[in-house]
Amino acid sequence: MGEVGQVSGDRAYDTWRCYQSVLARGASPTIPPRRNARLSAVKDSPPFKVVRDAVPRRIKSEGRYRWRTSSGDTRQILAENAVSRFKALVGVQLTSRRLHAQQVEAVIKCRVLKSDGGARNA
Repeated sequence: MGEVGQVSGDRAYDTWRCYQSVLARGASPTIPPRRNARLSAVKDSPPFKVVRDAVPRRIKSEGRYRWRTSSGDTRQILAENAVSRFKALVGVQLTSRRLHAQQVEAVIKCRVLKSDGGARNA
C-alpha cells in the first residue's frame, strides 16, 4: 500500500474506529467533530482517543475557521468540489466497456479537467 499523509472526512467519519484506522496507517486524521461530540472520560486514554479529543479542544480554543484552515480540513471540500465538477463536465459513467479502456478514459477526462479545458468562469 502507498503512503498516506492525511485523511480528511466529514463529521460522519468522527468515530473511534476511523481514528484507529487512520493512525494505524501513520496518517494524520483531519475530521471535524460531530455536533454532539464528547470528550473521552477515561483517564490514560489510548492514543487514538487523545488525538481525537484534541480536535474539539483546539476548535474551542482557536475557533472552527482557524482550525479548518490550519489543519488542512478545507482539502476535503476542495476534493468534493473537484469530483462534483468532474461529474458535471464529463458525466457520471464511463462509456468504455473494458477495464483498461475505462482507465484510459478516466485519465483523459481527469487531464481535461486539470487543464481547465472545461472550466467555466461564472
